[in-house]
Amino acid sequence: MRFTDEDRETIYRAGEEFAKNASAIPRNDRASAAYYEHDAIMLAPGQAPIVGGAAIEKFLSAFPPFSDYRLEVAEIQGDGDLAFERGTASMTTILLQEPTNAWRINYIVVWRRQVDGSWKVAREVFTPAAKPETKGPGPEKRNL
Repeated sequence: MRFTDEDRETIYRAGEEFAKNASAIPRNDRASAAYYEHDAIMLAPGQAPIVGGAAIEKFLSAFPPFSDYRLEVAEIQGDGDLAFERGTASMTTILLQEPTNAWRINYIVVWRRQVDGSWKVAREVFTPAAKPETKGPGPEKRNL
């Protein structure tokens, strides 16, 4: 199968949907993990390889709350049933009673076309683009 502009657009839209879901309050980490193949591998800074959808969901759910999540796609290229996406992402973690941190990362994602024609993440690696920038105290904790 040829890699087409339509494939490129589908992958781009999937990334936008992932970012929207990851930014939702409350976050649905199970829905985020569904963008990955069942045997996907994620390489995160300071972590052993995270293998499989369940492990990726557990990793995602350990993230503190964050806001301002943005993906900046630099390129999406492919050949046949494989494609890669390269770009940067940014977010601000929201920690109760602690400083918030602005994060910027570089990433590469390898996508694989599925039997049904959809695309899922097969491999992902991301690294800090810079040391997190502390922005000051987080919101006060409230008893509800």
